[in-house]
Amino acid sequence: MLESDAWHRLSIAAHSILMRIEIEHLAHGGQENGRLTCTYDDFVKFGVRRRSIPSALTELQERGIIRITSAGRRSSGLMRHPNQYYLTWLPSADGEMPTNDWKRYRRR
Repeated sequence: MLESDAWHRLSIAAHSILMRIEIEHLAHGGQENGRLTCTYDDFVKFGVRRRSIPSALTELQERGIIRITSAGRRSSGLMRHPNQYYLTWLPSADGEMPTNDWKRYRRR
């Protein structure tokens, strides 16, 4: 994947978001892919401007690098429900093989 167009043409914000999701994956011992939770605040703390997050997430999804497996919603307190992510080049937490969706990306 690191040699693909999908990877090389990512914006800086998308690269940063991807790194933050990868850190979350590693923090769970590589066992929670597909259930990786990162909030917008997590991305902001990692250096991504809040207004850049939606377009960077769209970019990563359109290129097949990540999938949002559970869409979050704006909330606060105990009702928080952030997005959950799946890294497509790695096996899922349920033991399914990688989908490698990024291989289908063709630059326009």
